Amino acid sequence: MDELTREERIEQYMEEHRKSVAGALVLTFFFGPLGFLYVSIPWGVVLILASLGLAIISPMVPGVIWLVCIIASPFGVADHNKMVWLRAEAQV
Repeated sequence: MDELTREERIEQYMEEHRKSVAGALVLTFFFGPLGFLYVSIPWGVVLILASLGLAIISPMVPGVIWLVCIIASPFGVADHNKMVWLRAEAQV
């Protein structure tokens, strides 16, 4: 039987659960807060609601939120991937 080492099991878990920074950037670039749902569902919902709600105040606010999504997405993915790695370490 081919038994995996601890490092191989961690890497396998990471491959199954990590998110792509490039994917997050593409999604947020084209879809803004809707694309941010890939990074974080709760924050994506908050940003969508904020964008829709604050559009009444100024039509520029959704554009600013769109840019915030693009800038924040790599950091959100990095945080997610770090949490995945910590979970993998704890489980293996």
